[in-house]
Amino acid sequence: MTSGARICFLICPMGSRGSAIYERSFKLYEIVSSAVKRFGFETECFLEPERHESIRQRMTELIRSADICIADLTDANANVFFEYGWRKALGRPVLAFIEQGHELPFDVDDFHTETYDVNQRSQIEDAIESFLTVEGLGERQLRISSQRFEQNERICEFIIRHKPHRLDILHFSLFTIVKELITALWQSPNTAVCVLLMDPEVAVTYAAHKKHSADIKWAEDQIADVSRTAQIRGWTPPTIGLWHYAHEPSVAAIVADTSLVQMGWYFRAPVSHEEGLLLSGHSEPALLALGQAAQQLAPKLRDHFKAVWRDAMPGPDACFVGSGKEELMADWRKLKMPTL
Repeated sequence: MTSGARICFLICPMGSRGSAIYERSFKLYEIVSSAVKRFGFETECFLEPERHESIRQRMTELIRSADICIADLTDANANVFFEYGWRKALGRPVLAFIEQGHELPFDVDDFHTETYDVNQRSQIEDAIESFLTVEGLGERQLRISSQRFEQNERICEFIIRHKPHRLDILHFSLFTIVKELITALWQSPNTAVCVLLMDPEVAVTYAAHKKHSADIKWAEDQIADVSRTAQIRGWTPPTIGLWHYAHEPSVAAIVADTSLVQMGWYFRAPVSHEEGLLLSGHSEPALLALGQAAQQLAPKLRDHFKAVWRDAMPGPDACFVGSGKEELMADWRKLKMPTL
């Protein structure tokens, strides 16, 4: 793999070399790897059945941390569906294909899936390009460490299991946790979430090509979609409120009651203009504390959070959702009141 390249993981049926399954998967691999290479991705794929522990471990890493996954659902292969389902559950970008003439099982037939013919190369390439454009992956993005993804999984598992009353989030890594977090919150609708993000107009000064600003707006869109999803599905939405602050960040934090703390940090560092970001630190493993360690850290972090929140301004109206949004707004107004 080329250093700095983004990764596309192709999930497809395996087969013995020379078998029909192998030949189809290999042709798809050639097309996919060529198509995504134009966007700065390199493709990993396991075409032949292997039982080495190192390969299984690498598959697990790729499902969690690959920038994109492309899955071939042809033949309803059990391994493919397991890996595809895991990736979908993480809320990470994944594009599904199925060969023309095959039908999808009931459980996935309402997910968007592209049909393909390996002899129609342009059809596959067009679908991939459209997918990358919609996901905002047509330009270079910051690479996130696999350790950070593992921490984010633990945070989401914590939310689902413990259903915290309050979740305070100060400039979390937008690229890694927005979708997973919202997926977890659907299972904890009584959790109230206060999100503080840098003002998109201010963020422009910290990134080339306005990329950081675009990521913040993308996160706002994900939050706004919560209300639409709740209406369509008839679900109870979690309470979420979003505010913008205008200063350069130094600390990123997630605090769940006093039982969980994730703390990261930002610092200025010279980076390649191709990477875009002038602030570094987003991609590194953060400190993750649970139990007693979290109880010791949470009060000071929450004090810092309140100081930033007090000077922040409410984000778009669409980013305030759930039955407790007015209560969140009232808490913010109390912070704004001068102390006697």
